[in-house]
Amino acid sequence: MGWNTYYYNFNARRIETFNIFKHDTFVEYINKHFKDIKDRNEFANAIKRELQYFFWSKSEWELVIKLTDDNRVFLYPWCGSKNPENEKIEVTDETNFDWLSFARYHIDKQIYKNEAKIDIFDQVMFVWDRFVDYVWGQNKHFI
Repeated sequence: MGWNTYYYNFNARRIETFNIFKHDTFVEYINKHFKDIKDRNEFANAIKRELQYFFWSKSEWELVIKLTDDNRVFLYPWCGSKNPENEKIEVTDETNFDWLSFARYHIDKQIYKNEAKIDIFDQVMFVWDRFVDYVWGQNKHFI
């Protein structure tokens, strides 16, 4: 089971993909508490709470997303980097996630109109229905 997001690996000094189902404590909690939930909406609400607990507004999962004037989308480390410009990655042309729409959505909510702080929770919430469908379909087959 896998659902990839981005985060900054400060030990390696680079932005990397991270499968949220490789987070042992998150998966343990899901395996223990969610196996008996039979209602999709109850499941969605429960998993949202856990995603929020594990991945929301914690510096180790946060990045800065920037949108250039020519609609290029870049991810930068939020903290822990001495030179974020050298560690940024461009995600504009990735086909598995609509980074341009995601960037516009989050940046429009900010004072600064070309960047916003994001985290793993934000990345999952942007495609929430697709995520819930995927996890619900795997409900009986957790790692």
